[in-house]
Amino acid sequence: MNTNIQPELGNEGNEVSASFDELPENSTAQANALQHCENENKWSSLTRILRRIGAVVLVCSAVAFLLQEWVNMDSLLRYYSFLGFTLFMSACGVYCGLRLQDDKGARTFLGVAALFLPAHFAQLGALVRSLFVENPQALFGGYNAHIRYLAIYQAPSALSAWGTVAIACAVLLPLCFAGFSSLARAEAPRLTALYFMLNLCLLVPVRDAATVCTLSLCGFALLSFFETRFFSKPSAMHTWEGAACRLMMAAPLAVLLARSIILYPASGLILGAVCAGCAAVFFLLLPAHFESLGAKCFFQGLAVPAAALSWTSFAIEIQQQVPYTLRDEVITPLVFLPMALIFAAMSFGAAGNGRSYRRLGAWVAILAVLFELFTVSGWASSFLCIVVAIATISSAFLMEDKTLFNLGTVGLLFGLGYHLRYAADLFTWSPWLSLAITGAATVIAASYLERNRKDVVDRMRLFRRELDSWA
Repeated sequence: MNTNIQPELGNEGNEVSASFDELPENSTAQANALQHCENENKWSSLTRILRRIGAVVLVCSAVAFLLQEWVNMDSLLRYYSFLGFTLFMSACGVYCGLRLQDDKGARTFLGVAALFLPAHFAQLGALVRSLFVENPQALFGGYNAHIRYLAIYQAPSALSAWGTVAIACAVLLPLCFAGFSSLARAEAPRLTALYFMLNLCLLVPVRDAATVCTLSLCGFALLSFFETRFFSKPSAMHTWEGAACRLMMAAPLAVLLARSIILYPASGLILGAVCAGCAAVFFLLLPAHFESLGAKCFFQGLAVPAAALSWTSFAIEIQQQVPYTLRDEVITPLVFLPMALIFAAMSFGAAGNGRSYRRLGAWVAILAVLFELFTVSGWASSFLCIVVAIATISSAFLMEDKTLFNLGTVGLLFGLGYHLRYAADLFTWSPWLSLAITGAATVIAASYLERNRKDVVDRMRLFRRELDSWA
């Protein structure tokens, strides 16, 4: 028995010892592989950081190029020099992609070249503007010589100005498409079309506040449409490159507003447009770059004060066009009722539960009409209070929101109470008429309750159960 068992135990011992002999070799290979992966990750992180630093340096070099005071250089030569600089950037991107087989470096160069488009169209807009102004120097007389030199472009003729615009568009359009194709290939046509349309706003030669405000608001509306309709769903637009493309869309409008703020007189319309742009960025663009619901709600919450300040600026400008005797009466509903509608509209695009936006809008609307009712007495104030209260109650039924219903009920009671006070004053003029109407109404109400008592009670119980089921 022992002789039969010992060889088996010996074989098992040999197998175990052999497995232990192989273990150090496997552990060493795994350690080497792990060390190799760590080294690769370090080099990959280093190259990524270097590319981003290089992109920032390239943008700074472009800004320095624009701000440098070129001596004895006319406007056309200044612009064509910047166009050549952009072409050089694109050529570097092509070289990295084709010669060095580095697609990441190519994306960096081509993406930065596409980012330069607002600077191109700002210069082209200055050339076009010079065709409609006899003395551009007079527009910037209050600025120092360096600012005047940077802001003023003088085209020798209309042919040279429009010819430069045509050449620039012919060159920049394919460069822009190449840049977006390297960053987000599937959405490149839409990104290029939207980016070019927004940059064309910089060519408009009119600089008054109303025109700039209209252009910027239309641009932000177009940007919001593309963002919600096309760019928020594809997975490619949620990568780092896609996020960069989406943020780039706001660059032309930022340049449009910055140019108006820096070079031209301040206006409430421009302030409103700037705040509207900030609200659009906070509510639409930035939340799309985060997966966390808390981060999305945080940025969308920042859009609330921006939107409120934006409409307040617009309302103050609109109030100036109202006759002086009516300005105090219209300012409250003019500011707060549209603001309440804005908050209600924001609720449908909120990342989380939009009830908080709707409730904020209802509070603003009801408090505004009540303040108007108590400070500006008259039938118009009470009528406005009743209309807003009915709209709030209707919204509460559609959305099954108890808070909205309670707010609307409070507003309706105050509005009706104000009207009933007028009715009571009217009745005091004729005592017999008030007694007759009161008696007749009492008899009719009693007759209705006598006949429909059960139906009325059942409806009230059904409504109570439905109201209890609401949020």
